[in-house]
Amino acid sequence: METQVEVQFTVQHTVEQLKEAFVKRGHIPDWHTVEGGGAPDLFFETKVVSLGLSSEKDRQAWFVFSLEATGELRKRVVIPNVIPATVNLDIPDLEDFLDFCRRCMVGAVGVR
Repeated sequence: METQVEVQFTVQHTVEQLKEAFVKRGHIPDWHTVEGGGAPDLFFETKVVSLGLSSEKDRQAWFVFSLEATGELRKRVVIPNVIPATVNLDIPDLEDFLDFCRRCMVGAVGVR
């Protein structure tokens, strides 16, 4: 039995990345600026990563992560910190991905 869960990220893009998406690829991304102003050269995308939990081990890992992150068992965990677009979210190993999510929960990842 597979259980679907999700992690939601806010990904930060630059105006150059927006330009590349449109000019080079002809794509108009669904990115937005910060409500109420902010840096006009930064754009934000809501990205959801879906995970299929097919084993007891996977479900146990999600159970622990969800409780750590939210205090509850949830289908979707929202990461509150913004991550740069250059950070790779395609992490195939569940434990590695959840460890990455934990690092995102406590601070900025990929920013130097």
